[in-house]
Amino acid sequence: MRTSLLALVLAAALPTVALAGGHGDDSCPHHGYGQKDRTEVPHGLKELDLTKDQLKVVAEVSEDQKQTQKDITERYLGKLSAEDKAALQKDMDANRDAREKAIRQILTPEQLKAYDEKKAASKAMHAEWEEFQKWKASKAAEAAKPAAPAAPEKK
Repeated sequence: MRTSLLALVLAAALPTVALAGGHGDDSCPHHGYGQKDRTEVPHGLKELDLTKDQLKVVAEVSEDQKQTQKDITERYLGKLSAEDKAALQKDMDANRDAREKAIRQILTPEQLKAYDEKKAASKAMHAEWEEFQKWKASKAAEAAKPAAPAAPEKK
């Protein structure tokens, strides 16, 4: 049962992780959300010559599906023990590292340099985004605090 549940969670998580770039945060700025043309034709639909209205519907359905997939994944991940979550994370990290190694092996030295620069810029952007999120949370916490009563005036 435990193995089946882990397999189910992994199967459910992989598409979400792949779509989210392994970060699981669709609001992350460098993923292109808000910049990407929302009418980009998904694989398998390019030869259908869809209208702009059809492309809009496809984009909306795709976005809804991504969110639903994320919700499902989080629901099942929430049921895992800390040990199973750690094992899942370890397996996913190993898979990501294997992908990284395979990609690096096929790149030319010039491509590798550009790839490393892009990764460094992405890492810096993530750090900046995390800092912004912390700042935003602190501002929200400040706004939620009740205002201190005004000191009585002395006459």
